[in-house]
Amino acid sequence: MKKRILFPALLICLICGFALLLTIGAGAESKTVSDAAGLKSALNAAVDGDTITLNNSFTLTETLTVNAAVTIDGNGHTINAAVAGSSYGRAFVVNDDLTLHNVTVSGNGSTRLLNVPANTSPTLTVSGNSTLTAGAELPIYSEGSPRIVINGDDMGAGVHMSGNHGMYLLGGSPQVTITGTVKFDQIKSGIYAINTDASVITINGTNVTFTGTEYGIHVRNDNTPATPTTITLKGKLTMNMGSFGVETKGAAAAQVTV
Repeated sequence: MKKRILFPALLICLICGFALLLTIGAGAESKTVSDAAGLKSALNAAVDGDTITLNNSFTLTETLTVNAAVTIDGNGHTINAAVAGSSYGRAFVVNDDLTLHNVTVSGNGSTRLLNVPANTSPTLTVSGNSTLTAGAELPIYSEGSPRIVINGDDMGAGVHMSGNHGMYLLGGSPQVTITGTVKFDQIKSGIYAINTDASVITINGTNVTFTGTEYGIHVRNDNTPATPTTITLKGKLTMNMGSFGVETKGAAAAQVTV
């Protein structure tokens, strides 16, 4: 009798669990937008799993916030970011997972492009043939603990990043992975990490190049106690920098493996 009672109950649980899995992500949609207003509307209404495809290039003049796990497929188009701010503008505030694929985001020199706030941990992915160019500002700026994945297309131009620093990581516990074909140029430093804790930087690309005036990777940690940054460098990597390829400073700076 116990077996007969248990089996139907177990079956009901399995069916309910399967139905729940089907429900999760069931509302995800593919949307096409042609201007900044359309992108804002799509992001504001987004649910996890949405894909937003651009069918035109346009100018963005206000900050857009990512609060759901979405993909923006640029389809080869450009978002020209010209967002005003007291010290600098912010094109995107990334609170949840964001993938940028085959898109160019071009700043006006006073706009930070992708901004991760403190106390958040989204996965931020830049893939395919994408370009982030910020002039005197930053392509990626983080005060949180994101997982940043840069994965350039080996069959095309890959991912190209330029700006003051390619990534500026302030605090938190960020994890950075760079694969495929990726180029950082017209920069001071490719990855500039200050007072992070237990962060991880892994480069294992087909063709990764850093070209700039200071450092390929600069890690400084004056906070103690803190867990040092772990840096792993593999694959084909070229650093044409004015100072050093990798520089670490501070009592808990970094452990480097080549």
